[in-house]
Amino acid sequence: MAVTKIRCSQGGEWKTKDQYSQSALRKFQKKVGMGIATPAESSIACVEHSRGTKAPEMQCQGPCDKWRELHFFSKSTRRNGINV
Repeated sequence: MAVTKIRCSQGGEWKTKDQYSQSALRKFQKKVGMGIATPAESSIACVEHSRGTKAPEMQCQGPCDKWRELHFFSKSTRRNGINV
């Protein structure tokens, strides 16, 4: 049986495959293959709900204590939250 609609894990709406990114669909297919996901419990978010609203800046936790744009911090620092 071919899956025509998948339930968004964030919004709970049933959406067609074209409303999901290719990487999300690959993730879903992998989980279906392992038997840990179904169209009703997909664990993936549609494009509409996966667009995060990231803060455009962070505050330095070091001695300067300034608010700086994200590009001033390394990817590791942004991901781990350790911005010294």
